[in-house]
Amino acid sequence: MINSFSREEKIALIAIIKFVAGCDGDLTDAELAKFNEIAEEEGFEDFNEIFDEVDRKVHDIDDISGLMKNITEKVRRMEIIRYAVETAVSDGEINSDEADVLDMISGEWDIDLETITGEL
Repeated sequence: MINSFSREEKIALIAIIKFVAGCDGDLTDAELAKFNEIAEEEGFEDFNEIFDEVDRKVHDIDDISGLMKNITEKVRRMEIIRYAVETAVSDGEINSDEADVLDMISGEWDIDLETITGEL
């Protein structure tokens, strides 16, 4: 899937999963493993470069919201939020902080989060 993402879509993806994983202040080994899994996907050879760019430019939820506005295709939005949900559940559960962020993203993008979580 990532091999067809634009650079902007990759930036939004990394920013969102990084924010979801870190919003509770506890980055687990399982979440780190999910990052590594994503980094190894075909088409994401620029993962480290994009991750560093996100580190420099994305600092809060307002920055995330700005990036989200650049993603207009519903299918891309679905893919990005699916990765975010997979990252959140990688450690066994979605905690309340992660759920709040996922709810905000799915609401802004008009995506039924239960559809995504039900597919996992």
